[in-house]
Amino acid sequence: MKKQMFVGLLVIIALFMALLAGAYAELPRDFQDFKARYDKEARTPEGAVHLYFEAVFCYLDEGTRPEASKMLRYALHQSAPIENTGTLRRFVERMKDESYHYIFRSFAVGATPENNYDMSPDDFELEYISKSKQGSDTQLLIHNGGADSPRSVRVRQYDGLWYMSSNSNTYVDVRPPKQATDAKRAAHDADQDVKKDENKEIASETIKETAIKVSNSREFLAALGSDRVIEMAGGVYNLSEWDPYIEGNSGVPEPADGISWEDVYDGGELVLRGINNLTIRGAGREDTLLLVGPRYARVLVFEKCSGIVIEHLTMGHKDGNSDCSDGVLSFENSSQITVTGAGMFGCGTEGLQLRNTKDVKVTNSVIYKCTFNIMTVADSKNVAFENCVFRDNGEYTLVIVYGAETRDVSFANCEFTGNRGVSMFSVMNTNISVSNSIFKDNFMEVPIGASDVEEMPIEYMSNVEFINCVFSDGDTDALRELEEASRNESGKQAPVDGKNKIEGIWHNGEKTWAYNYHTVFNKDGTVEHFGHRNMDKGTYTIENDGAIRAIFNDCKYDFPGEGYLKVSGYTCTYRFSDDGKELSRDCNRDDSVSDNDNYRPLQRTNDFVESSEF
Repeated sequence: MKKQMFVGLLVIIALFMALLAGAYAELPRDFQDFKARYDKEARTPEGAVHLYFEAVFCYLDEGTRPEASKMLRYALHQSAPIENTGTLRRFVERMKDESYHYIFRSFAVGATPENNYDMSPDDFELEYISKSKQGSDTQLLIHNGGADSPRSVRVRQYDGLWYMSSNSNTYVDVRPPKQATDAKRAAHDADQDVKKDENKEIASETIKETAIKVSNSREFLAALGSDRVIEMAGGVYNLSEWDPYIEGNSGVPEPADGISWEDVYDGGELVLRGINNLTIRGAGREDTLLLVGPRYARVLVFEKCSGIVIEHLTMGHKDGNSDCSDGVLSFENSSQITVTGAGMFGCGTEGLQLRNTKDVKVTNSVIYKCTFNIMTVADSKNVAFENCVFRDNGEYTLVIVYGAETRDVSFANCEFTGNRGVSMFSVMNTNISVSNSIFKDNFMEVPIGASDVEEMPIEYMSNVEFINCVFSDGDTDALRELEEASRNESGKQAPVDGKNKIEGIWHNGEKTWAYNYHTVFNKDGTVEHFGHRNMDKGTYTIENDGAIRAIFNDCKYDFPGEGYLKVSGYTCTYRFSDDGKELSRDCNRDDSVSDNDNYRPLQRTNDFVESSEF
């Protein structure tokens, strides 16, 4: 009898707990309901994060948006409505734009691109990968079904409750849903056309320029907008003086429509979105300097912009010799871009980023002292560089051009001098031309035009057409060596047959992994291991028993939203299989940035395997 009573009691408790768990298996009805739940559930970081996403899903619904605005203001611990907070402008825009709603759904367990991020806002779970203390904040890494790596958020405790202190990674784009990808593939099919809103078309001849003269950074920021010319007087313009993400800044002006500051970990970066027919004109490349302070910020970011002209000024990071984690100029989904008489310098990781951008002309400009590479051109069309100088840049692949949509990329009458890196060009899925240009005193680990160490296939000079170019002695020898010794009849690199059979390129086997990695053992005793978000360098020695011992002491990892940061080093021991065709890999690395590729042997390759990841 007692046993039956005990079992019955357990059943009652289970039913009660089930009812309790299901009590909030729906979104809050209104702000008061949200506050009541917040007082109970936000006493843990995880509870606060879940309630934040519930408030987001309420905001996505126009019917509950007014109440959801109050919920998000509360969850983000903001002193003003989120719509009136400049630093949250992009966040609000993406919640209001239905085409971006999949970003927020991608955090729910089970939501993937393949199922178009299908999930129920009334009943969803979040998968927390890790939790760590970061100063006054607690950082949580959350699994995201559309991203390569977990996304981080930060929360902070006030009076016993936890609130979001950094949500910028919750609205960073992810892989598009399958439905959108399929629609893009079918764009050539007239049956798929969507009638455009003719009322939004503006004839270019009706647009009138308005010239605005500025002499300091505050005036410059206030002048930004469409259909105008900004004339900058000579001097230094430090945009970070008005960065709302930098502690101590006061009197920060409210950005105009289409202009926003975005959180980039150590400050903000200025983003211009949907701006058209804007000219930014300095007093001269040597006389006008446009700067930012944060190492994770680009100087200017343009998204969905058209008719942008930047001329006669220099842009870069304040105290430019320090380490940076992002570039100088960035254009995405933009068109009709002209850069003339400009300078772009490091510590920016690269001078220019072009993604899904067309009709770009860069003339009489200089990109110099960038720390990772010169530029990236991805899925962009009709891109021309004329009379430009690229000098003293490093240290990886310097000119990266790729993408199925990329075409008509050219360099004419340019000078490449004093650069260092793994290779000068990496060109994939397209061809580029380099004419009447000079290559002088460049130190490349791989001959100019030969290969790439990123997550893209190896490409040779068949993708880079050199026309009437002049090379210094070293560069000429490298090109001759490439043509005469590194090609077999098919145009691919001949197998490595150096003094030691370890020399050459190895990769982690067939495409059965989520990511592809490569390890390159160089003749000079250096070794590189890269792929996905890892970029590790070191040295290797061959032991008496034939084992190869590698010490990786220069390691970087691309943290989402933060860029490449240095991480701890590690050692690896490699051993050949009996037939000498495979390498086992045993590493001591055991941290959150590990590539975890001890499980499969490495195989020799004469090519770089394309990553299967986004």
